[in-house]
Amino acid sequence: MARRYNAHSDVRQKKKAYVTSRYAWNQDYREKQKMFITSRYACDQDYREKQKMRITSRYACDQDYREKQKMRITSRYACDQDYRDKQKMRITSRYACDQDYREKQKTRITSRYACDQEYKQMQKQSVQIRYNNDPAFRLQHIQRCIQQKKYTFTTNTALHIRHKLGRALRIKKKYRQIVINCHQTPAPKDQPQPVINPVMEAAISSFREKTKQGPTYVCTVCHRIS
Repeated sequence: MARRYNAHSDVRQKKKAYVTSRYAWNQDYREKQKMFITSRYACDQDYREKQKMRITSRYACDQDYREKQKMRITSRYACDQDYRDKQKMRITSRYACDQDYREKQKTRITSRYACDQEYKQMQKQSVQIRYNNDPAFRLQHIQRCIQQKKYTFTTNTALHIRHKLGRALRIKKKYRQIVINCHQTPAPKDQPQPVINPVMEAAISSFREKTKQGPTYVCTVCHRIS
């Protein structure tokens, strides 16, 4: 029978059509076939690799099959909680362990974020919601931004200098406005004068030492960058 199946195309096509039809209308036969294939896939290494290659090749070449698989997986991911958690764990583990997969995912997401406006807006909203509701994610994001900023300033001296000058100008503008308001609003005669204690003297001394290190501070009296 096997020799005839392999030798005659008509017999092979007829057998495939019969199996397909029986699989479609016979519930017991369908369940039996599913159990048989699942068991064989789990136990037979050669069969498992052959199935993977066949599905990969068909997914790459068959547009209808590819779209059908995408719809099936999307629907199952949306409706099946166990499947969704399993997929998340599998992808997280693979992302952590597989360098090529990690780089491929980064490139794909970066490209899609740059080209797909709807995806970009969706990602922004997702990050904003998670930032507001997840303290651990918020702290991690702040630390990552700080590290990125330090790295950028370390590798880009011109940017670091522009940042320091911009910060100095903002401080100068802020204290100039404060001084103008103080001159325009006379203080009451009975207002007590501030008393400088040792803690304040230490803070002033520390400020003076810091101003000697670079042009990033503004004097609150003469409004000059020292």
